[in-house]
Amino acid sequence: MAAASLTAPEAQARAPQSAPGGPTLLLEASPRLGFRPLQVALHGTLGGVSRDDANFCHAGEIWIGHRASDPEGRDHISTRRPQCHHPPEKLRVELRHYKDITLNSPGIYTYRLILEPKDGQRVISNPVTIQVLTKP
Repeated sequence: MAAASLTAPEAQARAPQSAPGGPTLLLEASPRLGFRPLQVALHGTLGGVSRDDANFCHAGEIWIGHRASDPEGRDHISTRRPQCHHPPEKLRVELRHYKDITLNSPGIYTYRLILEPKDGQRVISNPVTIQVLTKP
């Protein structure tokens, strides 16, 4: 397994951030390396939450991307804050969150997903690094 070869700080940086026993959010990207323009699928999986947890029904999504070589250090942020418009007995928590992106500039990018449930206690994913290359 590749995870077994990680040093302790690397493993901690890749692990989802959450309170012990609380919800977790694992972010994955595919592909994580390629030539520009690179089309990437980001996939976040929420764990430790039941499908009928009203707190997580229609949780807000914040996708944050950062390009390491950006001279101004700006983050690219995309948000989605859906509203609940259904009766309480029909609530259903989405455990999977998706975003497709196209990266046109070469460089190293880091992405995270943040979920904001109704109680305001954010759940933050692990960072995912993507490298975009230029064809020679």
